[in-house]
Amino acid sequence: MGKLMAAKPNLKELRMNKGWTQEQTAEHAKISRSHYIMIEHCQRRPSVDVAIKLGECLGFNWHELFAVDEAGSQAEK
Repeated sequence: MGKLMAAKPNLKELRMNKGWTQEQTAEHAKISRSHYIMIEHCQRRPSVDVAIKLGECLGFNWHELFAVDEAGSQAEK
């Protein structure tokens, strides 16, 4: 039986629904554009503070960025 993967927010989709560029999203979250890009592309996990800021500006529950699968390991996008 395969792992159940918890749903993680699609940051690119949420950003585009707002009509924002990566630069604008980074500005709203008060982080650098390069840092945001790494998070959006799943190359870096955000700190809790950054996750909270992203959740507030993109409109999702920041806890979703730290979703885990049924085995307890971090789910990958």
